[in-house]
Amino acid sequence: MKEIAVEFMSIFAGLDRAYGIYQIQGTKQTAKGTKKDGRGRTLQEPLSLVHWQSHLEGTTSIGVIPITDNETCRWGCIDVDEYPVDIKHLQKLIKDMNLPLVPCLTKSGGVHLFLFTKEPVPAFKFKSKLEEIAAAMGRTGDEIFPKQHQWSKQTEKHKQTGNWLNMTYFGG
Repeated sequence: MKEIAVEFMSIFAGLDRAYGIYQIQGTKQTAKGTKKDGRGRTLQEPLSLVHWQSHLEGTTSIGVIPITDNETCRWGCIDVDEYPVDIKHLQKLIKDMNLPLVPCLTKSGGVHLFLFTKEPVPAFKFKSKLEEIAAAMGRTGDEIFPKQHQWSKQTEKHKQTGNWLNMTYFGG
């Protein structure tokens, strides 16, 4: 499990001074279907290998903030909160449009459509590209991560955390 956790920690590298945890407490009805419900909170500490192992084992669900302190990202996603989601349609759309997206199921049965890069990209470019792809797919109502493309000039950077995304593969 440690080797897999190391790989996930590398692939989903983001802000290294804060992360989120999410505790599932039941389900709720939304306009888009039934979704798992719970409580999330942001912790002002580094995300460690132990946290990733706990996530993959299904003990504590973690969330990663894609934007780094230098306002770059190596990954982002289109968060498809639709229950149930037509995964076959999304996969066909991705293939037909030749999109560089990797679909992964979410904790509630939705889909995160991930975009990865080898090198860090300015967060504003990453966010813009994902918005462009979502629009081309007809998915303009979906959330885009990173949500922030820059840190506020009005608050000290170390006090800001940005929005985190629940990671995929909770419990393997």
